[in-house]
Amino acid sequence: MARVTAVTDDLTSMDVDVVVNAANEQLQHGGGVAAALARAGGPAVQQESDAWVAAHGPIGFGEAATTTAGRLPASHVVHVVGPRFGGRAEDPDHLAEAVIAALDAALAVGARSVALPAISAGIFGYPLDDAAKVIAVTASTWASTHRDDDLAISLVGLDDEVTAAFRAGLDHDPLAPWPSSAPRERDRPTLPDGYGLPDDDTGLQEWATAEAKLAHADTVWLATTRPDGRPHVIPRWGVWLDNQFFYDGAPTTVHVRNLAANDRVALHLESGTDVVIVHGASGPTTPPSTWLAVQLVAAFHHKYAAQGYRPQLDAWDDDVAGGLCRLEPRRAMAWASFPTDATRWTF
Repeated sequence: MARVTAVTDDLTSMDVDVVVNAANEQLQHGGGVAAALARAGGPAVQQESDAWVAAHGPIGFGEAATTTAGRLPASHVVHVVGPRFGGRAEDPDHLAEAVIAALDAALAVGARSVALPAISAGIFGYPLDDAAKVIAVTASTWASTHRDDDLAISLVGLDDEVTAAFRAGLDHDPLAPWPSSAPRERDRPTLPDGYGLPDDDTGLQEWATAEAKLAHADTVWLATTRPDGRPHVIPRWGVWLDNQFFYDGAPTTVHVRNLAANDRVALHLESGTDVVIVHGASGPTTPPSTWLAVQLVAAFHHKYAAQGYRPQLDAWDDDVAGGLCRLEPRRAMAWASFPTDATRWTF
């Protein structure tokens, strides 16, 4: 089974089958990790890199070039290109693509061990903690989708600070809330006077409380409306990420066919006393970006692997996103001690 650990070591001296190089597009190994590996490996590393570019052109995101390791203890060097950090939405996608490409390439050469550095966190300027999280979560998610492959993946920090950042990434809870857009407003739900809602804000819940319950719920109820106006309610598995609910539904299922006629839905937890209700719009979504796919797979595996549901990283890559649906909330209500903590949020 593929497995991931974080270690403090020197890539140039590690006795592994594959070392991963954080390269540039032209495979010119002039600085950072690339220069260290090229110096230790000798002229063959740069010569084979030049030959690869001459034959294939510059390396793009999501590609990997495999060359000799020269005098390095490793058997191969796998070169990948991470993003030059610019705070762009696609930066984590490109970083995740580099990690996946590196691990796929290691597997392709029959490696049993691979050492992978903090790609993009050096001269490419990616903040260390953020880069380490993306790399660690992507590597561990890749490993969870390669249960039959015996590959030892080492995330290598040249110093303890980098290694600690990798370990924090490996310890990341896949159900923990993302940095997300909080609801715009918080107030009381509209109920008749006899329900005894407080007249002030005392007891109003924080959104994080309701969000955590949504994230950790194994099953929720999803209510849609048939074209003839009749309600349709089913239990669903799904994951709550970035204030959205993602769930699978084939186009032929009743609830997905209902969404084609009316995208307004309601979602609520199983409990009738510890309540979270979300109203919003839902429907089939487009294929997720690489980093979103990594997060979805990590969350789905965390929640449902024991029940046999283990989607792969490419599970939603086709034109209809493999049946992936997304609910975008518009309003939510929650209470656990009604009526004192009854709260409504507007998104």
